Amino acid sequence: MIPGAFNGEPTLNLSETFKERLCQPWKKTLVVRLLGRSVSYAYLCSQLRWKWRPSGALDIIDLNNETFLVTCSNDQDYLTALSGGPWVILDHYLLVHPWSPDFRVSDKPHRSVVAWVQFPELPVHFYHREVLFAIGNLIGRTIKLDYHTEIFKGENLLAWQLISI
Repeated sequence: MIPGAFNGEPTLNLSETFKERLCQPWKKTLVVRLLGRSVSYAYLCSQLRWKWRPSGALDIIDLNNETFLVTCSNDQDYLTALSGGPWVILDHYLLVHPWSPDFRVSDKPHRSVVAWVQFPELPVHFYHREVLFAIGNLIGRTIKLDYHTEIFKGENLLAWQLISI
């Protein structure tokens, strides 16, 4: 950490390595918002535990009764919450996004969406994990491949990917 100044204002310059260390505890954290409705912390906690049925712990932080940070204790719970939807609470969609270092509570909830994207008629020789991730990353950030796409098996071979767009 190097203190400094810019235009007379104090600044703090952090190395990339230090920034990565700061972000590490948040890698399995999701930003959760209920679209068009506010709910209490206790109610959201009970609903998430009932709907997601995590095998590990969920650490839930209420930021403003509209936005919550949910940290999963394991990768499987994180992926289930992120890709197992759509999730609905009280007839309202629950928006679930991966946390990112540039997240701000004031961000619009529709800034990005996590969706299953299909690439029909993809040439068969493109069914390789690295190629599929590269293709998905052209439109967003690839999170995971569908099981049948990953193992290259199934009746209708369609490249399904979970992408944050």
